[in-house]
Amino acid sequence: MELYADGTKGQAPVREEMQRDDNRANDGEYVYKAQIESARSVGDYTPRVIPRYEGISVPLENNLILWQR
Repeated sequence: MELYADGTKGQAPVREEMQRDDNRANDGEYVYKAQIESARSVGDYTPRVIPRYEGISVPLENNLILWQR
């Protein structure tokens, strides 16, 4: 899981890995969290699920990325 925000003013996109909070896991559900320091609006950020395998690179267009709607 990661938080994603498009880059602004020619800067790179923001990609912040979210950490699973194991203390809150129950019934197969998990809570993920991340903390960022930014002057940007919370609405600029989108949580997304990205497949992770050792040695791969996942482009933004990959259809395996699940975006929150």
